[in-house]
Amino acid sequence: MIKAIRNFIEVIGDKPIAEITRDDMLDFRQWWSERLETEELTPNSANKDLVHLGKVLRRVR
Repeated sequence: MIKAIRNFIEVIGDKPIAEITRDDMLDFRQWWSERLETEELTPNSANKDLVHLGKVLRRVR
């Protein structure tokens, strides 16, 4: 879960949770898409980050 948050901050920047937008999430998903194309990663890596981040956001909102 910590890795997912670190990755998100790397892509979007460190912003308050209340300011995270749908576009931020789409940018994060796009970042993962690009990584999957250029690095030897499995979709499972991206899915884990997206699931963990979604859980965090649902819990705190």
